[in-house]
Amino acid sequence: MNTTKETQEMYLKVIYKLSRRKGSVRSADVAAERGYARSTVSYAMKSLRAKGLVTVTADGEIRLTEEGRERVEKVNRRYAVFTEMLERLGVPQERACAVACKMEHIVPDDVFLLIERKFAEEETHSIPDLNKTSNKAKAEQEVERRSPAQSFSGSLNSVETAHLS
Repeated sequence: MNTTKETQEMYLKVIYKLSRRKGSVRSADVAAERGYARSTVSYAMKSLRAKGLVTVTADGEIRLTEEGRERVEKVNRRYAVFTEMLERLGVPQERACAVACKMEHIVPDDVFLLIERKFAEEETHSIPDLNKTSNKAKAEQEVERRSPAQSFSGSLNSVETAHLS
C-alpha cells in the first residue's frame, strides 16, 4: 500500500491517542474512531507495519514502535508550533487549527526548523512544549475534534498561503 505521508501520520496520531485513552488499540477501535471500514484500516496497518511504525500482536493489538511514537511526537510538535504561529499572525483559532493540521505534514523539516528557531529568538514568545501535560491534552483534544474529512484530506486548495522570503 502506498499511503500518503499525511494519511500515515494521521493513523499514527489516532493510534497514539487511543492507546493513551484506552490502553490497547485494535483495528476495530481505529475504524470506529475515524468512521472507516475495518478493511480499510487493516490495509493501512499492513503499510504501517511494513514501514516499521507499528506492530500488531497475535491477538490483534496495535502498538506504536519507537519510530512510530517519535513520528507522532514530531507531528504533534509541528502542529503546536504552526497553530501558535498562525494565531499570532491573527488567524482565528479554528482556522489556525485546520491549517496547522495540513502544515504539520507538508512543511519540510529545514523550513520548520527555521520557523521554530525564529520563535525561540523572540523573548516574549514561548513555543508550546508537547512534553507538558496541558499542551499534550490540547493537541489530543484537537485530534479528537477533527472529522475524518478534516484530518485525512490531503488538499490545501482552500488554504491561502503566503510565501516566506
